[in-house]
Order: sequence, then structure tokens, then C-alpha cells
Amino acid sequence: MAVSLLVIFLSACQLVGGPPQATPSEGKSETAPIALAAPSSGPDVAVTAVDFEPPLSPNANLSAGDISLLVAVENKGDRREKDLQMVAQIMGKEDELLYSDTRIVDSLAAGEGRVVQFSRLAGLPLRSVYTIKVWAIAVPGEAKLDNNAKIYRVPVTFSSP
Repeated sequence: MAVSLLVIFLSACQLVGGPPQATPSEGKSETAPIALAAPSSGPDVAVTAVDFEPPLSPNANLSAGDISLLVAVENKGDRREKDLQMVAQIMGKEDELLYSDTRIVDSLAAGEGRVVQFSRLAGLPLRSVYTIKVWAIAVPGEAKLDNNAKIYRVPVTFSSP
């Protein structure tokens, strides 16, 4: 049975609640930095975007192939942050945890952004809806936490081959 996803515009989804709390596991993220806007005062990291690689389509099959979750994080603060912990979770109905992983961004300069890749998403069990939660664990002294997390609800439709 093929799984067809409804057309999803993740950028139009609404953030739900504040950043979840988690116990991080070990993982490293090695991506090229991205130069962004001028930093604000004080420490402030933000999750700015979420996408999939390859991009999801109405005919995407989540049970086969290699799918990665891509999370853009930006250091909007005024200092370099080290060992920034990024967490991703995918849940089914009633908060059934299907995937959870943590990646570490070794260093992120003030005003810099980076894309963090969470891989090994292939083989997720079939569900009619998935909830995707991604967040940056607060850095020391960070007061602005409302931009640290994104939560998306992704409905799925099932069709016959």
C-alpha cells in the first residue's frame, strides 16, 4: 500500500506551545555555516525552518528509501554558542514516540545559521497523522525561548497502488 501525503506547506504551519524538554543523546552535525541578519543583544538561538530531503510530495512513501529531516537554526544572539543541542521527534497519534534524536552543533557564531540533518527516518510505521517537533535546547543565559521550537502536524492519506 503506498502512502500519499497531502500537499504540505510546512512554512505555513503554526507553532504550538513552547520548547519541549528532553534529555539529549550524543550526535554531531557537520554542515556549512550560513551568514544571516545582525544579532540581537544577549544569547538567542532560533529554529527558523524545517524541511525534508528529498522534499515530500503527495506520493511520498515514508516506509521506503532514505528520508532526512532538515532543521535550520540561527544564532540571533550577540555571542558564539558552542555545543548547541538540537532535538527532533516524530510522533503518531496520542503522543506515540516513533523517532527521537539529538544533534550537536559544535559552534555557531553570532548572526550565523546552519542546517542540521536528522537522518534514518526510513521505516517509520504508517500512521494517519504525524507530529514533528524540533527544538534547540536553551543556551546559558537565554531569556527569549519562544523561537526555540517548531511543531508541525502532518496528515497522511492512504491509497491503493
